[in-house]
Amino acid sequence: MTSEITPEATPVDPSAVVAPAKKSKVRRNVLLASGAVGLVGIGSTLAANISLNGGNNVEFGQGVAKTTACDADGFTINPVTSYDNQQSIWRLDRVEVTGLNLTPVGTGYSSAGYSTQDEAKTAHPGEYYDNGWKRTCDGVVLDFKAYTDDINYWSYTRDGYYNGTNGNATPVGWAQLDGQDNNVGNFGFSVIFDTSDDNTGELTNWAVGDSDTYGYANMTYPQNLNHGDPTNSSFSFRSYNDRKPDSASISKIAVSSMATFPANYYVYDSGGIGRG
Repeated sequence: MTSEITPEATPVDPSAVVAPAKKSKVRRNVLLASGAVGLVGIGSTLAANISLNGGNNVEFGQGVAKTTACDADGFTINPVTSYDNQQSIWRLDRVEVTGLNLTPVGTGYSSAGYSTQDEAKTAHPGEYYDNGWKRTCDGVVLDFKAYTDDINYWSYTRDGYYNGTNGNATPVGWAQLDGQDNNVGNFGFSVIFDTSDDNTGELTNWAVGDSDTYGYANMTYPQNLNHGDPTNSSFSFRSYNDRKPDSASISKIAVSSMATFPANYYVYDSGGIGRG
């Protein structure tokens, strides 16, 4: 059963949040098969950066992962940590995603022989034309989950606290109140960017999965979107200050691409893009 998020007194800092652009736009229904990639071996200090090369194996730390994300050229995930002197732990300060292709769907339609961009979108959903049809993450939901391979942190997972389930099989909470294992939530984080055709702005929406009762301020949220170069866009996501997770609890990060937010996720804008 999915818990309902209720607002609490301390809101998310609105200046840090990527807000939806104030313009009217028809939501695209991008039909892409879900795929997952694994990033293994983060541990207590985390990795400097991890490149996801579309379709190829990635060797990192203790494991090998195969990517099937929406970006054919791949993108990079950089987990950034900071030391919390009060709690005496390294926290996951933010996750930086760079090299993300957010080229608007249907771009280059005339070169591909279509008379309108809408025709190209219909014929090639989730793609744009540049000397051939290429995949884009524009209008695609990216779902990030963290996992652990350390038995000492199974209690930080969605199921491990209750029944001792292996942490590799169930996600770790992105939000952990002061790094405590009995105060974890937001076991998935999803984001979608729908870039305008002329690259003058974007619609943005995000969601968190299996959320607990700590409320709105417990949400993990995106920030710092930069799509000046749509083929090499970037953004980061983080949890709210005192709920940044203990980085030692995270051994792996996985990302999946899908058409819409998972049905059991709490969505920031329930009527916005990314809804099924």
